[in-house]
Amino acid sequence: CMQRFVANKNEVSNANAVLSGNLGLVLMEQSNFAEAFKYLKRCVTIRKKLGVVDKNLASSYTCLGTCYANYGDYAKALESFFSALEIEQAIGVDRADMTITYSNLASTYADMSDYESAKKYYDLAIEALDSSKQDNSVVRATLYNSIGTMYHALGNITESFYYLEESKSLKSDIYGED
Repeated sequence: CMQRFVANKNEVSNANAVLSGNLGLVLMEQSNFAEAFKYLKRCVTIRKKLGVVDKNLASSYTCLGTCYANYGDYAKALESFFSALEIEQAIGVDRADMTITYSNLASTYADMSDYESAKKYYDLAIEALDSSKQDNSVVRATLYNSIGTMYHALGNITESFYYLEESKSLKSDIYGED
């Protein structure tokens, strides 16, 4: 399969987009960012050439943004995450589905020490999560942990403690006591 992909790397197909994206994610996990960027950008390019603006294109931008954030290129990470958000809003995905995009934006702003913007997007992530009728306890626990960490970085120990305790409580409910 890989040989076929290498031979047909310019083929515009959903299968090639999926393979490029998956290879990019594996390379990102290995911290091989130069190669990861190449495959993740190829994934986005193929999806754009396919001409379908959908959740898959938004997800491709999210993966690219995650790679940029892990690499420390926060400006490009934000650009990719905002592209994903724009697509999600344009196609009318369920608001709860935007939780991860809002959280990615918040985390990136927090990594940049722009805590005002981080708080704005964490709040949007919580609001989006609250709009869901599904049990999202795992996502909520992760969000609360991130918010608690942000407040700790700001020196607001009271708020930090509150969110970290809420996260711990949710995780205990999900996974049981340690």
